[in-house]
Amino acid sequence: MHRRIDPRTTISILLGVCALASACTRGPEPGPLPEGQPPAAAAPAVAQPTSQPAEPAAPAPQPAAAAPAGAHAAGGLTWTAAAPLTARAPKSKMRAAEYGVPGVDGKADAELTVFYFGPGQGGSVDANLERWIGQMKRADGSPAMADAKRAKRKVGAIEVSTLDVAGTFSGGMGGGGPVEDARMLAIVAVGPEGPVFFKLVGPAVTVASAEQAFNGLVESLH
Repeated sequence: MHRRIDPRTTISILLGVCALASACTRGPEPGPLPEGQPPAAAAPAVAQPTSQPAEPAAPAPQPAAAAPAGAHAAGGLTWTAAAPLTARAPKSKMRAAEYGVPGVDGKADAELTVFYFGPGQGGSVDANLERWIGQMKRADGSPAMADAKRAKRKVGAIEVSTLDVAGTFSGGMGGGGPVEDARMLAIVAVGPEGPVFFKLVGPAVTVASAEQAFNGLVESLH
């Protein structure tokens, strides 16, 4: 004779089986860490690429262009002097530049001085040329005015008045007395900021050694 099973008992058995299966699949519940054990380190965050392009590096600064060797400037004009003209510190604050020329054949040195006094300053071109001619005397002591060679020309857009005169230089050199058998090469160049005065004077043979360099200086004016 079969024993009848109570439906409530069947339901209880099924519920127990389901609970047991859930516990097996879920795994152990997390518990407190043992004392002194640090928590597991979190996985490092992965940097996300940015959508903006990297900023370009600034261009390297360019070095300033070097001035030509021997270049000087005054009155808005620039010129270049070559050997045997040798630049040196001016003896006077009135001089914009100064050059020496080594003596030749046992003669004394020559000197090229450059003056600039400012816009409209220093007197007229003709007045300066005449004053410079007056510093040269003939052998008999008379002015060398009639022997002076004067001319005007242009170097580019620059008006240049030139002077070439020989004789005894009464102005002295470096505070000394008259210089016999001397020669003077001079120009007045009218720059954008006023006239600039150039005067090369000394023993004739020494000045002759620098004549080509002096003419080159004049041609370099700009």
